[in-house]
Amino acid sequence: MKKMIEKLLEIRQTNNTEKQSTIIACLKSARFLCSNGLLVDDYSKDEIIDFVFEKGLYHSNVFSGVIFYLIFLDQVGNVFKLKDKPEIKNKTNIKGSEIRKALKYFSILNDAEITILRELRNSLVHQFSLATDKRKFVLSIESSSIIIKEETETIIYIPKLIELAEIIFERLLEEHKKNNLEIVIKNQDELYAKYFIQTKN
Repeated sequence: MKKMIEKLLEIRQTNNTEKQSTIIACLKSARFLCSNGLLVDDYSKDEIIDFVFEKGLYHSNVFSGVIFYLIFLDQVGNVFKLKDKPEIKNKTNIKGSEIRKALKYFSILNDAEITILRELRNSLVHQFSLATDKRKFVLSIESSSIIIKEETETIIYIPKLIELAEIIFERLLEEHKKNNLEIVIKNQDELYAKYFIQTKN
């Protein structure tokens, strides 16, 4: 499964590959929409941000970028686990169990924080909404030392959420190097069907 992990994380991949990992496609889309330190062709990060502000797209792009980061975490939880940790089972009838598994395996967040991010994921991904029956979310672009702040509303600090997702991606690469990363889905046909896009005819 080592080669499959490298395909899923696009380690040592060239641009000529016929199949692209949806996990990496999702991460790249999140980075682009959040203008997260990247160059695109001949345009610098600052030029992209200027264009986005000029067209009034900044907040909608960041909103969408956060969704892509949350889906990326979903994919991580659905595909990978650590060999040196017991398997985390899905809780019955709980939506967003995959993101819960990703955060329990690869982050140091506590259960309450994981639950909040799972609820944010469900609200954004399923309804493109920032409210549930029990909670109202606020997405903040301010810098903060924390990801979540509980007040009358639940504030999610986007820069820290992005940092969390990027740290988890780096953790995946590190654990793979240590031979401590395992794919949960054993059927290769299922993996190719769910997590790869055909990029050439």
